Amino acid sequence: PLGAPRIDVVSVQGADRTRHPVIVGAAGLRAGEPLTADALSRARRRVRAVPSIASANVSYTPGAGGLAQVVIQVAEREVVPMAPIP
Repeated sequence: PLGAPRIDVVSVQGADRTRHPVIVGAAGLRAGEPLTADALSRARRRVRAVPSIASANVSYTPGAGGLAQVVIQVAEREVVPMAPIP
């Protein structure tokens, strides 16, 4: 879309066990593509659907030259069950 910033870089914060390429791939955001409200919403939904992710947020910071830096912040699910297994 006209006037939409283009994605410069996509970074991931908070992932220790889940590989960053898995999260970025699930988000479906690629450098050089326009960043729209629909793309951000879709990326949030897709990242939250990754089985190892408990919660996620996708945000961006506008940069120079019409570029945007996208940050995917995640909290991973616990590996060890919180309750006793019967």
